[in-house]
Amino acid sequence: MCYVKTDVTSEEDVKEGLATGKRKFGKLNGIVSCAAFVGDVEPIYDTKTKRLSSLDNFRKEVNVNLIGTLISIRQALPLLIENEKDADGVRGVIITISSVVGLNGTPKMLGYSASKGGLINIIPPLAIELRNYAIRIMDQALCARCM
Repeated sequence: MCYVKTDVTSEEDVKEGLATGKRKFGKLNGIVSCAAFVGDVEPIYDTKTKRLSSLDNFRKEVNVNLIGTLISIRQALPLLIENEKDADGVRGVIITISSVVGLNGTPKMLGYSASKGGLINIIPPLAIELRNYAIRIMDQALCARCM
């Protein structure tokens, strides 16, 4: 195992983190992407303060949780595709960590709900596409009460 702290919103940072793993082990067998950012938990409109929720907060949650995970997947693919198939016919595995919040959403957590729901929903089409390269991809929708 090789844990590399990485800014998932930076393609260069992710690329270097993956290269670190490859240097350590000679190849990359898989990644676990568990990017998570929860901003302010707030209503879309606060009737007491007459304030709308922050779009910056929403953007950051989507940028880290969804786009950051996609960056990690994209940067890992060339390294996984260059592997020989193993005994099971697989070149590599990608595991993403979402949340049950992405299934039904949670009030006052619009950005987090949208980002984790988006992550859950990009996995099936990616699985179909990546099977052509013998790469397995799956998502684990975690629940705080389940751990």
